Amino acid sequence: PFMRLTQDRRVRGALLRLLPRYTPLVVVLTACVMLRQAVTPSDIARWAASGQLPFFDMPHRCSALLRDVSPEEALPKGILSPGQVPVVQTLVRASVDLAASLGVELPNVPAEALLLRATVELRLPQAVFYVARELFALYLADTPHMALSFATPSSSPYVYIAALVALAAKLAYGIGSAADLGARLPGLPPPPCSWIEWADACLRSPGCRPLHLPMTESEASELTGARLLEYLDFCQHTVFSGMAAPEAMRDMQAMLQVCPAGMGHPCFADAPPHILPPGPQSANTFPHLFPQTLSSRPLASRQMSIFACVKSA
Repeated sequence: PFMRLTQDRRVRGALLRLLPRYTPLVVVLTACVMLRQAVTPSDIARWAASGQLPFFDMPHRCSALLRDVSPEEALPKGILSPGQVPVVQTLVRASVDLAASLGVELPNVPAEALLLRATVELRLPQAVFYVARELFALYLADTPHMALSFATPSSSPYVYIAALVALAAKLAYGIGSAADLGARLPGLPPPPCSWIEWADACLRSPGCRPLHLPMTESEASELTGARLLEYLDFCQHTVFSGMAAPEAMRDMQAMLQVCPAGMGHPCFADAPPHILPPGPQSANTFPHLFPQTLSSRPLASRQMSIFACVKSA
């Protein structure tokens, strides 16, 4: 055991010197910014935590190969996990430094795409996006605030994007301090019956849910206690969001196979179809982490088998 522990420490140290754990996160964020993708540093951190980024997805993408490795050749435990995920501002600064070392200039973040994504994920009417876009054009377009290189420890372009959406919703519906401006803007659909219910529905969306979910049937069968209850709640309120989850497993199977992509619980009658955060384009990501995309029978069957294992546990 002592020899094995010593070897693990040497392997871990050698690998981390060549490839620090945060490097894949920084590379992916930089690539997304260069390609002007509507991706945020929080997305990168979540993908790393859930094992969806390149290198960190090896336990799942290469599971068969890793199982066949002898104990003497096995990698140290935890070496293929990101460990403590860096905070957003650390990723932003590291991305700027990487671009500078490569001699490339990072473009401004795709503000309109991020505004649209935030509006849809918050289940707000499209008109709120139009208000946010006008606010952006008036106050932030072509300003340094949209450049990652001008980010500070307390602010970044993504903070301004979030603030614009919040301000647009307040102005559009006369919420909070904007109530003095009067009722909602002309042409907007009625607000939800309860803003609290609206917020609760948003928090149940995949982008806000914890991603510590089972990847295989065997992992699901081992869930106990709080994690078991968490996953059952996830299935009932996200997979079956907006409908009563039946008790009979055959009914759940049928529901998964026929449910449309994008099913959800929009509080607005005319809310646009729910879209999901973009997923990393690695070799073999796991879309069942975002079960609102359940539209294919193989994926539905896999999720159903996991759910069955959890329930039987």
